[in-house]
Amino acid sequence: MASQGYSHSHGKRSAILQVWSMMEWRLRIVCLIVGLTSFGVLLAAMDMEKGNIMYLCSLNQSTRIHHLCKGDVLRCPHIQGHGINSWKVIKVIEYTTEMDENSPALLAGVISALIIVAVFSNFVTFYLTKRKYKPKRDYAQLRGENGSIIPEISYLNMLLKFESYTDIQLNRIIDVERKRLEHTIVNCVKEVSQMLYDETAFTHTENEEIRNLAERDRRKEACQLVFDILLQKGSREIRTFFEIFLRLQNPREPKVVLTEIHYVGEEIDEIGRMHQNRLRMKNKMIIVKTARPKTMRKLLPCENYINITKVSSLRVRSLVENQLRARGREREELQKLSLENNLKEINLTELLNNSSTERQNSTTTAVIGEVGIGKSTMLQKIIYDWSIGKIYQQFKYVFPFKVRQLNQMHESTCLNSLILDSFPSFENQLEKLWKQPENILFIFDDFDQIEPTISFTDTERDTDQQINCNHPECSCEISDIVRSLMKGQLLKGCSVLVTSRPWKLETLAQARVHLTAEILGFNSKQMGEFFLQYFDDKQRAADIMKYFEHNEMLYTMCYNPLFCSVLCSLVETHIPKVATALQFIPSAQVFSAYFTSLSQRSEGATMDSHSDLLKLGDLAYEGICNNIVLFKSGQLKNHNLEYSSLISVFMRAIPGKEPCTFVYAFTHSVMQDFAAARAKFRNAPEKGLIELLQNWCTDNRFKVISCFLVSLLARYSVDLPGNKLSESLPETHVQVSSWLKDKCKGVAHNLEGSQSQNMLLRILHYVLELGDKNLTMDTLSPLKIMKFTECQLQLYDCAVLSRQLMDVDQIEELNLSSCGIQKEGIYELELVLHKLKILRLNENRIGDVGAIRLSDVLKKKDCKIQILELKSNSLTDDCVEHLVDALRVNRSLMQLDLSNDGPNGEQANKLTDISIPALKQLSRNDVNLKELRWMHNQFSTDGKRSLNSLYPTDV
Repeated sequence: MASQGYSHSHGKRSAILQVWSMMEWRLRIVCLIVGLTSFGVLLAAMDMEKGNIMYLCSLNQSTRIHHLCKGDVLRCPHIQGHGINSWKVIKVIEYTTEMDENSPALLAGVISALIIVAVFSNFVTFYLTKRKYKPKRDYAQLRGENGSIIPEISYLNMLLKFESYTDIQLNRIIDVERKRLEHTIVNCVKEVSQMLYDETAFTHTENEEIRNLAERDRRKEACQLVFDILLQKGSREIRTFFEIFLRLQNPREPKVVLTEIHYVGEEIDEIGRMHQNRLRMKNKMIIVKTARPKTMRKLLPCENYINITKVSSLRVRSLVENQLRARGREREELQKLSLENNLKEINLTELLNNSSTERQNSTTTAVIGEVGIGKSTMLQKIIYDWSIGKIYQQFKYVFPFKVRQLNQMHESTCLNSLILDSFPSFENQLEKLWKQPENILFIFDDFDQIEPTISFTDTERDTDQQINCNHPECSCEISDIVRSLMKGQLLKGCSVLVTSRPWKLETLAQARVHLTAEILGFNSKQMGEFFLQYFDDKQRAADIMKYFEHNEMLYTMCYNPLFCSVLCSLVETHIPKVATALQFIPSAQVFSAYFTSLSQRSEGATMDSHSDLLKLGDLAYEGICNNIVLFKSGQLKNHNLEYSSLISVFMRAIPGKEPCTFVYAFTHSVMQDFAAARAKFRNAPEKGLIELLQNWCTDNRFKVISCFLVSLLARYSVDLPGNKLSESLPETHVQVSSWLKDKCKGVAHNLEGSQSQNMLLRILHYVLELGDKNLTMDTLSPLKIMKFTECQLQLYDCAVLSRQLMDVDQIEELNLSSCGIQKEGIYELELVLHKLKILRLNENRIGDVGAIRLSDVLKKKDCKIQILELKSNSLTDDCVEHLVDALRVNRSLMQLDLSNDGPNGEQANKLTDISIPALKQLSRNDVNLKELRWMHNQFSTDGKRSLNSLYPTDV
């Protein structure tokens, strides 16, 4: 629509120019006839025997008079200075005798008259076109598509040609001649960008980006960016560019000018090509949302899209419930198992129907996924791949719409207006377009957000003539247009692709959907690819992936791409590239930032949404207390949440046991824990937090929520704009710190029972979440021994223990026997184990790999380990040589235990006589080892006798 207005604004001037063009040519032809007549008179008067003089005025392109003879160009600065278009005065002189004495005067008079006419012509042209410039020469060569030279035309004709081009034709010129246009402006791209900015065609940011590229000697990239931006703009900006382009032309050395295109502006296929190119340019870069407002925009090429896991049907209730409860690696293994047994994984090319026979009827595909899972990015990839001809070429036209933008149209409209508002290039072509609906794909992103909600069972809307939408020109609500397209009542045979959150699934259940797919999110491999693309640093990406893998709470949510981008932006903000180790990021900081990003997907953060978040937290806490992850609609109603816009952001609908029934759950139980912790942190009285922690610390139901609650006290925690979680009240922080110190003192004197050991482990987590190194040292100062023999430690527990041992030096003994840490736990702890004097790692299945890592610890110069127990760890002869080599260097170890409790244990060490030669070397004088325990291994009788002679303690 805007393009039409712009063309009309130039109509009057174009009409005047056209009239003047006709007058100008007639005037010049008259001058030419007069000139030729004068020359004839002169020639008749001359003495033909003494000399022959012929002055010929070459003709312009319309008359196409060839040069009659060869000669030198008459040098006339006045003619050249005014740029007389398409005029050459050729002088052919053969001096054989003197001219008639009156001939020079007559000739001068004729030439003067011609100059006056030319100057007048140029002045009128200059005035009408309102140009502030003059071309250096007066003609321009145009090349056709076949490379042939088009006859010379005047600057005025070139201007008229530009003025007569429609917006579609100008777009077509860019499409065809883009490479040549880029080559033309490569040396003046900064000036072109600045002029476009001066004409308000480019924004300040766009101009600066182009200029920066040019200044860094990346002018080709700058030229490409100019046209990338132009193709995403409207017709006004493109027309402005061509005006600037004409202004900068040097016709003497023509590079590219307005191309003579045999263009049929009315052909729908040509408009389709331009539409396809527009979508390609618009979708070629993926915008990655981040946690910080100043870095909200990070661009990744669409070619690097990570093919996220998708399945061809919705998961059943039992499978969803199991995955909601599972965390970390357990969740990933459960999803992998379900893909092998229950679900069929599909790729992008399998979403839409490729059958030409079935496409005669309208088909609808629905893709379901929670907020941030990658639905919009997937659509962007589909549109981009279609535009470059990779997939879904059965569709000639794709029309994508965002439902949120459509919701802003409060008045009734029709399909024709809907298309033209977003894609104005199809004006006057829609009637041809609708003749083949099977070639058309409509895309509606965030279908669940459409207002009012669509009802596919409302038969009254199908029969009511006032709201029935069965023709592209019928005026009705947006929701009725979408409903009619999906039902096949409007443009029968077209295809529709919708994305939706797992909410209002009852609406889609009523629709005739060809395929309902679900996006499950990243697996571990896809997470690694995302981190690599984000940081563009292989080592840094690998370190970050390893860090998140061992943090159960964070890794549980890393299946969600939005959560991954929030994590990456926080790492980018707080951890410099030169850091030798990843710094700890409080979990509440990550989840608060993620909550902020989610809330922004729900029409921004308002006071109502703040209140709803607290209600949501109360619902979450009720579920935690009763071990509930699936909620009925009545429970949402009890908390006044049934109409909240936040529900579809933080929760999902799951098909119930009965047909057409649904239950509701948080996107994951970790999200339920954080929502509950956040609400309790807000609502609890000043001393109430201590009471909550006291009640929660011994109950496994509240293990995660209690950790979040303490983490919310950390000074880095963030929340919704304008609604800060807390000013981290000093009194509350002091109270919690004192409580932690008292608890640590209480367990320090009795670490024999499981309750005390679990309490110590929680204290380590709480202190780490607070992020205060001094508090860590003060809290753990009473401890000399750490013992976790009654706990099953996860990798993240090992990571937390390792982090805390870095900050304290008084711990002398660490007993991790029967904790199940295996070799992965050794990887986490190896940085701090050398600080201990006594290390007990019995019955942990660390294997030869774990023992070899321990040998590296023993080789450290500052190693203090005096006693090392590796009883029943599935060790074999392969690790013995490494341990012996380490003990040749180590000067601290005095006792090594490689024995078993019994000869046939499941995880028994299996040393044989092959190890005896290496073990004998431990008795040398340069080895400090005093005691070696080897009992219940697989030594022969002779082998036992040989070892017993050296280390008789195990006899």
